[in-house]
Amino acid sequence: MAPGTDYDPDVIAEEYLRLHETPVTQRPLDVRFGDPADAAG
Repeated sequence: MAPGTDYDPDVIAEEYLRLHETPVTQRPLDVRFGDPADAAG
């Protein structure tokens, strides 16, 4: 946790609230490529 950075708990809380209040159809989509098993190690 580091105030004034992206790891600031207040910044994180604001982002979670923003995502929670965003309609499902307008939420950002995280698209990843590759085999999930490879990412799991």
